[in-house]
Amino acid sequence: MNVPTFPPRVVRTDLDRLPDAVKHGIDLFNHREFMESHHVLQRVWHAEHDPVRLLYQGIVQIGAAALHVQRGHWRQALTLFERAKPKLERFPPVFLGVNVERLTKDARHCEELVRDLGPDGLPRCDLEHFPVIELRDRGGDPQSSPN
Repeated sequence: MNVPTFPPRVVRTDLDRLPDAVKHGIDLFNHREFMESHHVLQRVWHAEHDPVRLLYQGIVQIGAAALHVQRGHWRQALTLFERAKPKLERFPPVFLGVNVERLTKDARHCEELVRDLGPDGLPRCDLEHFPVIELRDRGGDPQSSPN
């Protein structure tokens, strides 16, 4: 008796649903290329009409906060952290493979550091203190790293 063969089953994870441009923007963010990340993610955010655009916008705002830290703009950096918070907090802990919970927690910690340093101490802020955006597949295994 001939046993039929079937093509391998393709299983899509949440991470598979994350647009490639967003993955690229996150990779740039994680490599501390905040300006380039900002440009990539801003294009996606502006083109998106679904509420997921708030996730992209929140990430853009955290990256923009990093740019303001680099430029010595203390108040603007804090404003962007504040604006990003309510956007990110709308999402579950892991959404489309993005570990939103960790990003939110790390951004809050970075905001506290920037606030504590004050405008005069901002030059001492190392951008390595900025969050790394972790991507996870459905099983919880990390899919990207900062290096």
